[in-house]
Amino acid sequence: MEVRILWFVLIATIVWALSTAIEASAFDTSHSSGLIGRFDSPIALLELAKSHQAFAAVIDQGARDKNIRIMRINTNMDFVFIVLYCFTLILIVAVTADTPILTMATVVAVVATGLLDCWENFRLLGVLKVTEYVTAMEAPLPRPVSLAKWGLFAFDLAFAGVALLQARIHEGKLALLAMAALVFLASALAAIGLLYARIIGASVLCLFPALLIGAWVWRPRTT
Repeated sequence: MEVRILWFVLIATIVWALSTAIEASAFDTSHSSGLIGRFDSPIALLELAKSHQAFAAVIDQGARDKNIRIMRINTNMDFVFIVLYCFTLILIVAVTADTPILTMATVVAVVATGLLDCWENFRLLGVLKVTEYVTAMEAPLPRPVSLAKWGLFAFDLAFAGVALLQARIHEGKLALLAMAALVFLASALAAIGLLYARIIGASVLCLFPALLIGAWVWRPRTT
């Protein structure tokens, strides 16, 4: 039953991740000053902006009103994505880990990550509102919360990678080894991204093929 639920959650996560990526791709960079590179994630740059001026500079790489609208929609969509990725990581470890301690540690870490992610989103929405109306007020930047979230997310992925390796040893599936490698790579890139925000996007990209492999490994089979 857990495996069947995991497959459905994986499919939902993949579809929703694609939807949020398509929505974010509309971010306008027509006024680009080179601040956002070709493979940079404007979302990560906003999350980790060190000042309100740096935050506004990212938004102003295109039409301000349009970019604020896109980021507001994307942030609200992210609340759904938080629930999906939390369930995905917890279920992957629950299905593959051979030690209850690893499963419990993952549940605690993932739930904490999800809560931090929600807090980050509320901060992001607050700064977007202040930036939109150009008020003298200053909303707290999401950066401190974002750093904690990404740091904890790196641990979440490491736990999932260990669980996948445990399953690989017992089940002998090469696909699980490939999935574990991608998850460990994403974990390392998320950790490096704490120092270099531009790396965060690469971390997320590594997870997409890992999710596709998982959807294939745990696909429903007729008996």
